[in-house]
Amino acid sequence: MTLSDLLWNFVINLCADVAFVVLLGLLLWVLRGRELGKARLFFGFDGQTQSTIYVSGHEDTTTMSRRVVTALEYETAVEIREALRRLSGPELVGKLRASIAGVIGQDSTLPEPIIEVSRLDEVHEGPSAGSLILIGGPLRNQLTRFYLRDNPPFSFDTVKDKYLERSGGQYREIADYGDVAVVDRMVVNGQVVIVIFGTGERDTQAAARYLIGHWRELHKRYPEQGLGVLLHVQSDGKAKAKRIVRA
Repeated sequence: MTLSDLLWNFVINLCADVAFVVLLGLLLWVLRGRELGKARLFFGFDGQTQSTIYVSGHEDTTTMSRRVVTALEYETAVEIREALRRLSGPELVGKLRASIAGVIGQDSTLPEPIIEVSRLDEVHEGPSAGSLILIGGPLRNQLTRFYLRDNPPFSFDTVKDKYLERSGGQYREIADYGDVAVVDRMVVNGQVVIVIFGTGERDTQAAARYLIGHWRELHKRYPEQGLGVLLHVQSDGKAKAKRIVRA
């Protein structure tokens, strides 16, 4: 075989490899593009430049900020952030998709959520930019307390210490609420707000894990509307839906 034949074979193989990579990237774009679109709608990323996860703040006068968080709630926030990050694909897949997206002028990834601590004092106006994911109930997270005023399907009475379910335009107490958790997805003036809380921190974490594993199912059931999920947290720490209702 002559040198020119070797060079020719090299060029052909190189072109074939490049074509394979491009076709693979296009295939991945098609396969995951629809899922990213669903995630953008469900979590409120469509047209938003920012997404924030707020965990409950606790007063601590020994710190400069006066606010501290519990390790379990922060861990829950990180789990949600990492789950959303994985939706953009593994590192190599993400780079291939990002390259193709750059060529055709589209964004191939979800916004990177920011983890923040909720305010300690009463909230009179919610954050106006981006979608929100609130971790912790109204007794501990002031933003959760504020947004529950928008009457989602499931709520909590901070005076009676009772979980509530909306029925016929009014709330009624949920009689048996041991090991209960709630996921509410609200659309407030075009802004998506997801509230996650339970009887304790571990029930809250179980609810967040339910959301991570079942958001596609929830989006399929109610793609455009708000919704609420009442969960029972089992002895193994996994949350099972008792009721899923439209807001």
